[in-house]
Amino acid sequence: MPLYTKISDAAVVLQNASSSPGTGWTTVANVQAAFNQSRSNGLPLFIKPGVYTTTNILVNSSTGGGQTLSVYAIPGTVVLQLTSGSNLLTINGIYSCRIDGINFNGNNVNFTNLNDSSALLSITNAPYCEVINCQFYNSVACGVYISGSSCTIRDNLVYQCSYGIWGMDAVLYVNGNRVQNCANNGIMIWTSTVTGNGSIVSGNNINTIQSGSGAGQNGNGIVVFRAVAVTISSNTISGCKYSAIRCNGGGNEIIQGNNCYGSREMAIFIEAPNAGIDLNGAVVSGNIIDTAGNGIAVANSGMGGQGTAKSVTITGNRVTNIIHQTINDPGYVPTVSLAFGIYAEGAAVISGNIVDGAAGIGIISGHNASTHDLNVNGNLILTSPIGIGYSAQSGAGQIIISSNQIQGAAGGAIVSVVFNDSAGTVGRVAGSTDYGNHYDAQIGNIFVGNNRSY
Repeated sequence: MPLYTKISDAAVVLQNASSSPGTGWTTVANVQAAFNQSRSNGLPLFIKPGVYTTTNILVNSSTGGGQTLSVYAIPGTVVLQLTSGSNLLTINGIYSCRIDGINFNGNNVNFTNLNDSSALLSITNAPYCEVINCQFYNSVACGVYISGSSCTIRDNLVYQCSYGIWGMDAVLYVNGNRVQNCANNGIMIWTSTVTGNGSIVSGNNINTIQSGSGAGQNGNGIVVFRAVAVTISSNTISGCKYSAIRCNGGGNEIIQGNNCYGSREMAIFIEAPNAGIDLNGAVVSGNIIDTAGNGIAVANSGMGGQGTAKSVTITGNRVTNIIHQTINDPGYVPTVSLAFGIYAEGAAVISGNIVDGAAGIGIISGHNASTHDLNVNGNLILTSPIGIGYSAQSGAGQIIISSNQIQGAAGGAIVSVVFNDSAGTVGRVAGSTDYGNHYDAQIGNIFVGNNRSY
């Protein structure tokens, strides 16, 4: 159908109609022309209900007189449907933009020049932008991609995309969105180097995140990569093939009050996977974890060519129903999860947590020689075969294990464990003493005191 616009004092109005709606309406060639017209007139664009098929819409300094953009509709009544192009809506180098109430349908069209920034909505170098009350779906790449910008993304629905919301070197305020049925990752906060960021990801509902490839790069609800000072709070995350929350490098992250259910590999994963990608500082507190292959992990202490993750507090979390999950993805070891509740290698405090029903080990302190400066105190561990496993291997650093309460650990309450990395297993060192009820003892690199097991 032809497209018509009408200019009022308040807005440029776009309508999709079989014939002219009446006096004052003029035809426009395409949706792009309507966007240009609203911007060159310094007016917002209001789109009337309907489905608008379009190629890539471009908003930059050479279109629409270089003006800012404001486009809105009654939420759920307008669909921009892609026919071809590198994105559906591309915004580049515009100081301010606001998009409210528009549905973006990628129609599962293959983007031209497909790359990481291919998206239904791609925003680059925009100091101030808002995306609210929109829907993004049927994208073979990303739903929303933000680069070099500051953007509020609030109360949107993103589904059936490869990646949901991806920020690259951008400060994002991602709040109250639903992200579901994505092929790779849900919400991604990335920086190109380990550097300050300050994004906030809060109050989102993320579910059913698959993994198209890799052994953990994809399949995550929320991913932070190299970004420093990101807050992840009060999200509900379920059905992720790898992790509900995964932080690779960076630091000073706050991971608080999230509800994580049904993570195949790990509910919350803090790691420094490669040399030069360290993670320095994180607070993991008040999270609820239920039904996962593993609970919470702080991995890598600089050995084996990896980075260093350190200075992490794990406090006040509830970790339940940790089970052995089969993970047969190529390159992934072990093929069955270890089913631990909480794990840390170095410079971490594990305090005041409840671990109830970990099928492997409740808390693991240290990984063979990759062990230093661990404090495990005041935790309640229920019905795990081994309550607390610690590393006493040559080269392991200091561990304090105190004031923990351990019930039902038939395989040992507080015992030495060793990892077989090639097999991907961990188990009690044969003949090792159980210190579950020792009042006060220093044994090599381990101090144990005032624990109770029964």
